[in-house]
Amino acid sequence: MAWSSRRRASTRSSWRSTDRSGPVCGSASKPHRSLRSRSTAPASTSEAVRATGVSRMPLDVLSRNELNVCSGSRISAVTPMVDYPTPRSAVTHPDDARPDAQAFGPGFLTPAARDDRSTAGTAGSDLGSRYRAVIDHLPAVLYIDGVAAGTSVLDVSPRIRDLLGIEPAEWVETYDRWQERVHPDDRERVVAACERSIATGAPFRVQYRGLHRSGAVVWIREEAVLIRDASGDPQYWLGIMIDQSELIEAQVGLRDARSKYGALVEQIPAIVYIDLADESMLSTYVSPQIEDILGVTPQAYLDDPDLWSSMLHPEDRAGAIATYTRGRETGEPFTMEYRLIGPDGRVVWFQDSALVLKDPDGRPSLIQGVMLDITERKRAEERLAFLAYHDNLTSLPNKAMFDELLELALARADRHEHGVAVLTLDVDNFKLVNDSLGHEAGDHLIA
Repeated sequence: MAWSSRRRASTRSSWRSTDRSGPVCGSASKPHRSLRSRSTAPASTSEAVRATGVSRMPLDVLSRNELNVCSGSRISAVTPMVDYPTPRSAVTHPDDARPDAQAFGPGFLTPAARDDRSTAGTAGSDLGSRYRAVIDHLPAVLYIDGVAAGTSVLDVSPRIRDLLGIEPAEWVETYDRWQERVHPDDRERVVAACERSIATGAPFRVQYRGLHRSGAVVWIREEAVLIRDASGDPQYWLGIMIDQSELIEAQVGLRDARSKYGALVEQIPAIVYIDLADESMLSTYVSPQIEDILGVTPQAYLDDPDLWSSMLHPEDRAGAIATYTRGRETGEPFTMEYRLIGPDGRVVWFQDSALVLKDPDGRPSLIQGVMLDITERKRAEERLAFLAYHDNLTSLPNKAMFDELLELALARADRHEHGVAVLTLDVDNFKLVNDSLGHEAGDHLIA
């Protein structure tokens, strides 16, 4: 609404009268502040200067003539966007605040100064429309809520309809029942946070469950600052409410997954690890089984980046490090077998299988692996290999070994053109030893 020569009662109520013996804009204790204009040239009667200014402090004036005196130029139109809930001059703001910039609704004022050739109110109206459009499309609810007795919600953005299923007008009319829209289990905590903010002046920050008109529960993150008057009395809240439902659901899902798969990881007879896929090769996670299998605590393993390589068996160290490094550099999955020697001297065989995770740019970022204890399998394989060439009872070389050694000797003799001699030892009446003294005595005799 542009200023005109007529002083409307509704307009006068939002401006306080100044002491005519003092400055006509601002209080007597403060120097007047002129409108900041993009042009510093004085306006003349022959050529008007087109400019738009924004006051950095509340304007305590009654008419356009008083603005002319304050600014030193001719003001043709002033657009007060909305009224404050309390007398305009009674509201104070921090030095870094913009009390004159219209954010969205009551409590903010945007004056516009233009020359006589422009249409009064156009610039301010366009600016207000742009701000309002921004507010209406933000994925959050913005509001101004009166605190003093007898006041209520002064403005709320249309997103309240999406958040709680309530029309903005209804929200304003029934705001005194706002606690009914907070989940019963959260009401006491929310009210306490509000009272604490009023008492201490700290920002109001709380996360709670709101009740949608449909009965659904909506997780809300609400933050607000309390604007006070010159006496320090609270006047109104300027706040925002953000729908946190999807975030909370994702967090709960992640927590459940961690609990579920974490228990699974910690139950399998293997060591699960996560390493950084860079030159540091730092381990960021290792499962608790490492303590039972190797005698090393998880924390000790994570604290010493060289512990893994230092525990590698000397015969396996070069090959294992080469395979790991190649997988880290190429991003290809890898599997290898090696031995680790624990602090107490135990030797443990592992089958290490790992995947290399890549970042959005395709570069290796993490290595996730499983170290399976295959010590028993290796012992079984070694036993089978031994039995393939040795007698199960006497552990002496069997016919298979004799045949293989004879083939090697004949091939070597043929290659070097020399002969081969076969020496045969036999024990007469060996059966008598077994029958009279037992097989154990017979085994000792042969050995």
